[in-house]
Parts: sequence; structure tokens; C-alpha cells
Amino acid sequence: AIEIGVYSNNFNELDQLHAVFVFSYFSLLGGETNSLNPISTTMVTDQNLPLTLIEIERLLHRGKSDKALSHLNELTQDPEAVRFWYLDYLRGRTMVRLLRPNADLVLLKYLEHYPGETYKKSALMYLSWYYFLNGQKEEFEKYNGRIMEVGTRFSGADILAEFESRNEPHTDLLKARLAYDSGRYNQADSILSTLDVDKLSNTNNKQEWHYRKARLAQETPDDALAIYHFTKVVELPFDDSNYYLPVSCIKIGEIYIEKREFDKAELWLNKALEYKNYPYVADYQRKAKILLRSL
Repeated sequence: AIEIGVYSNNFNELDQLHAVFVFSYFSLLGGETNSLNPISTTMVTDQNLPLTLIEIERLLHRGKSDKALSHLNELTQDPEAVRFWYLDYLRGRTMVRLLRPNADLVLLKYLEHYPGETYKKSALMYLSWYYFLNGQKEEFEKYNGRIMEVGTRFSGADILAEFESRNEPHTDLLKARLAYDSGRYNQADSILSTLDVDKLSNTNNKQEWHYRKARLAQETPDDALAIYHFTKVVELPFDDSNYYLPVSCIKIGEIYIEKREFDKAELWLNKALEYKNYPYVADYQRKAKILLRSL
């Protein structure tokens, strides 16, 4: 579930209905925005913010970040009406992923004006990454250092931000990650191909390299290569606060389900349930259990 961040000076029953609508829709989908049918572009307006949010999430989930950002940039929100602050967060996050200028201004505005607490850690993470990739080391350290002090640990995105704040990112791995997350798969693969995984400095970096290669292999699709890299993630010495491990197990399980090799799928899905201390743990454990029940 996500805290949409709906705030207004006149928070009436209609505003509450909007918030419940979006919350319920995403809860029913279980995060599987890929299953949504396209929403008419005529409905993607500031007059239809709940449906706009759903369409933008669907586009982001499918790697169509440029189109999603175009919608976000076109939106205007009436200051006297309900405000979907989550859309402001999404805009700043998407701009960072696409390496767009002035992403920091969007995130700083969100951090300053959003009266809630959720996604503030995540916003700080993306803000610090923006400054890191732009060579502004002091600004990176400033905002990365605030992650443990600001906001709550309610959402998986905020828990992930705390995990990521422990170490300075590897420049090329971060660029590859943002490229993948924004749907620029060829660029992500080109960046990863310049790196020698055996020479990466620590286990987390090696895990991330294999994890990104596995996700890119799924886009091809090349199941054998994806299984190879996902297995490499799990074989490396692990930190159970890193979501790459349980997600790799689930992804392998899904591949084997598609191949109708159910015994192998069950093995990997049960292994995913062994990890319990990582961002999005409730979401991924629920997904693993649903898949196990389907076997």
C-alpha cells in the first residue's frame, strides 16, 4: 500500500473518497500495474487525478518514463482543492531517473511543503543521488545524512532509502540502475558491460551488477541467462537487509513456473521466504506465498 499524500485545507468527504479510491485500487492490484488496461489520454488531466495517478504508475512500471514525465509536467493542481503530493514525489523521482536538470528543485519543494512524512526519506535519497551524479559532493553528503533523521519507515521506499544511505553509491552502478528503472535498457546494459564484476569493491556491488544483468536478461527475454545471474546474486555472501536476494529467488521461481518445472519453482519460492529483514518485505513475502499457493 502507498500513502498517496492527499492534503487540503478543505478535506471533505469527496477528497477522502479520492484517496480511498486510489488506495483501494492499488491494494487490489497488489502492485501489479502491468495488468492495467491503458487509460484514455483524455482522462489524464488535473481534473482526474486518481485516474491520472494510475496511468502514470502503469507507464512507469512498463519503463515508459518519458511519457509518464510528460503527463506529470502537464499537470496543474488547484491550490484550493485536494492535492496529490505523491504526484510531486513521482515527478522528482522520475526526473532523477532520467537525469533531467532541476530535479532537485522539484524534490526540495516536496520536502519543504508536503505536510506528511511518507516518501520523505526516499525523496532525500533521490535528491542526494542527483547531487552525487552532478559532482556536488557536499550536497550529496548533506541530504544523504538527513535520511535517517527525516520521515518515517512506513513505506518500503523509505526503508530502502535508509539501507542505501549506509554507503556511497558506485557511480556506474547507480547510472545503470537509474537507466534500468527508467526503461533505458540498452543504456543500462552498455554501462554494466564496461564493468568487471570481479573487480567491484564489495559484495553489495557485485550482487547489484548480477541483479541488474538478470533483470535486463528478462527483458530480452533470455531465461537461462536471467537464472544464471539471479543465482549468482544468491550465491554471494549475503546481507539479509538487501532485497536483491529474495527478489532473485522469486524471479527464478516465476521463470520455473512458466516452464512448468514446479518442484524447482517451489524450492526457490520457499527460499525467498527465508529472508525477513529487507525493504518491501511484506510485499515480496506476500507475492512468494501467493505463487506457492498457485502451484
